[in-house]
Amino acid sequence: MAEESDIIFREVDEDVRRAQMLALWRKHGLSFVLAVVFIIAIVVGWQLWTNMRESALRDASDLFATSIEKAAQQAPEQAVASFAELTKDLDGGYELMAGLQHGSALLAANNPAEAALAYDQVAQKASDRHVQAFAAYLAASAKLKAGQLDEAEAQLQALAMPDQPLYYSASELLAIIQINLNDLDAARSTLASLTEDPATPPAMAARASELSALFDMGADETPADQQVPADRGTEIDTGSPVQ
Repeated sequence: MAEESDIIFREVDEDVRRAQMLALWRKHGLSFVLAVVFIIAIVVGWQLWTNMRESALRDASDLFATSIEKAAQQAPEQAVASFAELTKDLDGGYELMAGLQHGSALLAANNPAEAALAYDQVAQKASDRHVQAFAAYLAASAKLKAGQLDEAEAQLQALAMPDQPLYYSASELLAIIQINLNDLDAARSTLASLTEDPATPPAMAARASELSALFDMGADETPADQQVPADRGTEIDTGSPVQ
């Protein structure tokens, strides 16, 4: 009899616990299911987005590489059109690289003014300060070739600051532009900032010293009609832009 009572009590106890669990499930079960579904949706969605993004990047990479190969076989004017169209088909970093190639093609097509605009667009779109500085430097260089000296000087003034990524290259190009503008005092000051800075790259410091020596020899007394014209100022090899 006692054993039967124990069995009955256990069954009742199990029924009570089962009822409590069912009540708890009715109360919180839907929320739990929704939470699980939400988590699964996030994981699946992230995986799908990652796969789509990787696929898009592969497509963009292939398109960019193909365009580079194609442009190498084209006349400069055709390459200009190709890269202009490419910038519309890409986004992100590949769009910026296409924009830089567009500017390069415009320079090759002897259109520095349009090249400067292309580089300026890249500088405006870029979020990375190093890309911004590089594109702005190229824009200023193109403006020098186009004879837009005032615009180039203004752009380089912002880049020729010690905290800027291309400080040294921008300072050297700024000095060249200031010489072309016949602003020799400003050019002398800019060159001094390079020659007096021990961190200036050696080749650049040597070029700055040579130009400074011309001032010491009385180059600032050269008649205005013998100053270096804007289209010859670009013949000075400034090398690759460096910090």
